Amino acid sequence: MKKFLLRPLMAALIFVTASVAGCSGRGGASPVPSAAASPPAEWHRLAAECPVLRNPPYGLPARGKLIAPMRVDSAEKYEVICDYPTAAHLPLLKFHVVIARAADGYLQTEQDYSRDRAAAGRLVGFDFVDLPQVGDAAYAIYDQGMWMLQARARSGNAAVQVQILMPREVAESWSVTAPLQQQAPVLAAVTNDFLSGLR
Repeated sequence: MKKFLLRPLMAALIFVTASVAGCSGRGGASPVPSAAASPPAEWHRLAAECPVLRNPPYGLPARGKLIAPMRVDSAEKYEVICDYPTAAHLPLLKFHVVIARAADGYLQTEQDYSRDRAAAGRLVGFDFVDLPQVGDAAYAIYDQGMWMLQARARSGNAAVQVQILMPREVAESWSVTAPLQQQAPVLAAVTNDFLSGLR
């Protein structure tokens, strides 16, 4: 955990932005565009304090715990962070949602996502893949040195991040050549669970 907290590059990428298909190469491809005929979704909050996972993976709990000091509920922004800890402390899932409520919320969310996706695709030592059929656009990264999975998605004026820190013995049982591609369907399902909690 200490090593994880000391990673400044990842700390800058995770949980600090204003807002929060098929397998692609390293950040070179563009994200799948959303349907032009559909108006962007306008979200206001979560239906529950912390969304419930329908089929939690890796032995994670279905229900999360709100990190109360991090909650924001204003005219301009709604922001919530929830932890989903196991009794053994790892795996640990952290969920972060930011809803931009201003008139330009959709544009702000789209721009922030595009900037962060481009930065994630350039990270050295991280696997990168776009996640199809998750929100308007989504990607995932994996740090094999930290055994950490992360997914980021946008839907309308909402952005969500899902971060899962894994025990070493579990992560080392994954595919040696394509661990992120192997775990991408799990990340996509979890991220969709969180997106379905938007209201």
